[in-house]
Amino acid sequence: MQRHRQIRILAVGDALLTAETLHEVVTPCLPTGVLLRTIQWETCGCEELQRLNHLVETQSPAAVPPPPGLLEDVAEADILFVQFCPVSEDLLRAARRLRAIVVGRSGVQNVDVAAATARGIAVLNTPGRNAEAVAEYTIGLLLCEARNIARAHAALKQGCWRKDYANDGTVPELTGKTLGVVGFGQIGRLVVERLQGFHMRFLACDPYAKPQAAARLGVRLVELPV
Repeated sequence: MQRHRQIRILAVGDALLTAETLHEVVTPCLPTGVLLRTIQWETCGCEELQRLNHLVETQSPAAVPPPPGLLEDVAEADILFVQFCPVSEDLLRAARRLRAIVVGRSGVQNVDVAAATARGIAVLNTPGRNAEAVAEYTIGLLLCEARNIARAHAALKQGCWRKDYANDGTVPELTGKTLGVVGFGQIGRLVVERLQGFHMRFLACDPYAKPQAAARLGVRLVELPV
């Protein structure tokens, strides 16, 4: 009887999503015959990780060397999971069995997608992973700015009961106002959906937006003046 080779997953943890967490979360979900190996990309904390990530995004995945041992470990992997760890063409050359790269964030800037595609390796990402959080934060800032919440709070902490603000003449209420959204992707759509109860008018600029999706939310698609 022919025995099928076990599927091997290699997951690379970092300062934000550690190898220990990956092992704890993923292991219970694995079917029989799938092996998981986790390694940690030691980046000396979140600040250093951000610095390295900036290098990768502004230059290329080859700008930052892979974690020690990854070149050896990836040789036996069928699936590679990373979040911020760079996946360069050199790393892909060593990945002789690799069939898929899974990126645990919305972008794939840390992966040499062209090199992966040329080798028949699928690259998957998680678009919209933090869309809810960003949309909620955007609305929070919008209310904060319109109602001068942060300004009033700062003045009150200094013992000043401030009555006048720069936007007093515009009546800082959202009802009836027009909101312009640049980029009508998942975050932009969620912002508009969450603000429907404020009875606002919505404009959106996005050359890739689908007119049907905009119309469903009462959004008028426009061009952004240069």
